[in-house]
Amino acid sequence: MSIQILPTDTLFRDSPDAGHPQCLCSRCGKKLEEWHHPIRAWPEKQNAEYRFHLACIGLGKDRTKEEWEAENEAFYDDIDFP
Repeated sequence: MSIQILPTDTLFRDSPDAGHPQCLCSRCGKKLEEWHHPIRAWPEKQNAEYRFHLACIGLGKDRTKEEWEAENEAFYDDIDFP
């Protein structure tokens, strides 16, 4: 898979976790929440990254917090804890 980097995309020199206030999308500039699972791209020979919402690069829609919580709940419901 390749991502088309646009001249207007922001290149970040940091790499905060999704959900951190400084974890912003390179394309739209909005916060990347924990449940968004951002796509990250690293240019060669640079200590920097691009970060994107799925929807911003045309890979589908971003999940809502409610969808994310339901998926996590279903995952843990399937585990048999001792």
